[in-house]
Amino acid sequence: MNTEEKKELEDAIENPHDTAFKRAFGKKRLARSFFKHHLPQEILKHIDLKHLRLVNRSYVDEKLKQRHADVVYETRVKGRTAFLYLLFEHQSSPDKWMAFRLLCYMVNIWKEFLEQNPKPKPKRLPVIIPLVLYHGKKNWSPVLEFTGLMDSPDELKEILPNFKYTLFNLESFDDERIQLGNYMALHVVLNLFKHIYDDDFGDILSQAITLLRKIDDKTIYFDFMEWVLRYTINARDENFEELKQVIDREMERLGDERIRRSAMTMAQKIRQEGVEEGSINKALSMLLKQTETRFGHVSSILEKKLKQSNMDILDKFSVSIFDFKDIEDAEKWWDDQNFGSA
Repeated sequence: MNTEEKKELEDAIENPHDTAFKRAFGKKRLARSFFKHHLPQEILKHIDLKHLRLVNRSYVDEKLKQRHADVVYETRVKGRTAFLYLLFEHQSSPDKWMAFRLLCYMVNIWKEFLEQNPKPKPKRLPVIIPLVLYHGKKNWSPVLEFTGLMDSPDELKEILPNFKYTLFNLESFDDERIQLGNYMALHVVLNLFKHIYDDDFGDILSQAITLLRKIDDKTIYFDFMEWVLRYTINARDENFEELKQVIDREMERLGDERIRRSAMTMAQKIRQEGVEEGSINKALSMLLKQTETRFGHVSSILEKKLKQSNMDILDKFSVSIFDFKDIEDAEKWWDDQNFGSA
């Protein structure tokens, strides 16, 4: 497993909502279907959905990644460059300062746009359309307009910066709205995001399987079957054996033994990845403490190298740690093993 794959696995386990959102809405066809069927008409009529390009980076503040995830698509508004900025609020309660967070993220996009287009220098900033997707159970109470956060008399509001974001509150989406359009994968995603906190997991999975059955393309079917299993296994708190029984029961309802076996194999693989990642994190934590005890500190270089390591490398390091004279010796040992791409 390379460093990028290891990071993706860590994120999927530690931040399952974030990972599930990015993986789903990072697919252009799903994002296009969502924008087409759920954007307000007064916005949609100006956007060229044939022109969508995923901006492959996040603008969320590092400290807020436990509650926010985002995807950004470059598009066109009447022939001009514009951006659709979709922020996922994946906590069970809303962020009071959402409009302020959005402003910060939008400013980061504009700053990057200017840096990436020095010549010819843009005459104006591109339009950014801010959107928020929320799947918590508590009512959405934060203001939708930025000036609603400011302690200002009404007489000054005309001179203050302002914008309004569009909210998609999944709690208010009924089945009819969730199933707008004919792209079944989007229906699966929205339905599971809406119900992921529900008490009856069997009912949640049953709904997801029912919607999955309507996907004709086998590649898309298995891709989103894995998405459903990975998200539910990593986001739910149930014992895995209980989850596995529910998955087995619901898959058996399909009447296709090949699909049932594939799903159970996927579920076991996802579970095993989580167990292995937990073991690696535990071993890493212990080694970092041992290194700090032996040398008084852990250099940022060595910490980065160890975090890139698999269990085999960590085991070898734990055996060799008492042979090192200093931190530099430990760093040199790591480099000499040719583990750089582990």
